[in-house]
Amino acid sequence: MKLFSLFSVAFSKRLLICVTPAFVFWGSISLAAERVFEDSFAVNRDVDFSIDSHRGEVNISTGNVDSIEITAVIRHDDRDVVDDVEIVVIRSRERVKVEVEYDEPRFRFTSLFDWDSYEYPYIEFDIVLPEQAMLGIDSHRSRLNVSAPSGRVDISAHRGSGRISGIRNNLDLDTHRGDFDLEFVELRDVRIETHRADIDMDILQASDFSINAEAHRGSISMRGRTGLVRRSDRNSYLSYNEGNGSNRINLDSHRSDVTLSFVN
Repeated sequence: MKLFSLFSVAFSKRLLICVTPAFVFWGSISLAAERVFEDSFAVNRDVDFSIDSHRGEVNISTGNVDSIEITAVIRHDDRDVVDDVEIVVIRSRERVKVEVEYDEPRFRFTSLFDWDSYEYPYIEFDIVLPEQAMLGIDSHRSRLNVSAPSGRVDISAHRGSGRISGIRNNLDLDTHRGDFDLEFVELRDVRIETHRADIDMDILQASDFSINAEAHRGSISMRGRTGLVRRSDRNSYLSYNEGNGSNRINLDSHRSDVTLSFVN
């Protein structure tokens, strides 16, 4: 009977982890092993920078600099996993790409009961870019906190969320199951595709733009401008034009709620 009770307690703890993955992932993670990676190098001010992130956090800021600074904190409950992680920086003065390499997790029977067993390391990046840089991010299960550079921004996110502030150039965002808050200082060309991901857009300054938006089994709303949202079955459509319409906003959303808020 005592053995059965111990098994019941252990199984109930496993069940709690399985049904509350968001709490486990975004909450306070206590991981025994940690290692810090640091790198800094000179680049052109209009450098094309990209990064791949799988499970973790990416914090990006900009400055009046002609260099890139990268700090990565690698965490896991297994010291061997931490030691095996390699932060790969492929770089020239014109282009920089950051990748993460590590051994794929081995299958364990216990994984059948714990779908989020933290086999992958948790990596938190803090990166400083030149103000004029171009930025590309490919993220999986990562939180993005980005102060956008003045160059174009391209983001692909899967099961992650984030906030992108200070956008003043072209934006391309493709997100699956991850909400995003977007702040536009100036409005340029914008392409957003979402799947089960809510988008809040705060637009501080806009002129000469057009909107073409479709929401499939979702919603579209616009504040600060008067535009007619058409609805058909479970779909919504918005078409709007202001000035010469040279800056184009194209939105395609699936099972998502999209809000455009114009401040000026």
